[in-house]
Amino acid sequence: GTTAGGEEITINGGGFQPGKTQAEVRFGRKKAENVIIASANKIRVVTPSNEKGPVDVQVMFDDGAAFKIPNAFHYVEPAENDNARKAFFGGQKTGAKIEVDKK
Repeated sequence: GTTAGGEEITINGGGFQPGKTQAEVRFGRKKAENVIIASANKIRVVTPSNEKGPVDVQVMFDDGAAFKIPNAFHYVEPAENDNARKAFFGGQKTGAKIEVDKK
């Protein structure tokens, strides 16, 4: 994603409990916005702004479960006069996915 943040990504996994648990997601030290446990296997978040480079992704649930995925997300500078998604995804139309399994 770009250093400006604001991109919606999906964290794929298992054992999530929509409506029963809350989650906090951090990209490096920055807290993600709009964290939604969308289903038993998907969490949607909006990336925070961050510095260029790889960051760990941490998912912490209010029931005490927590996961850390080292270097799971990579921030890049947005390309000048270009679509930010193209700068990172090379023109693909799919969103980023990070795998977590909460068991």
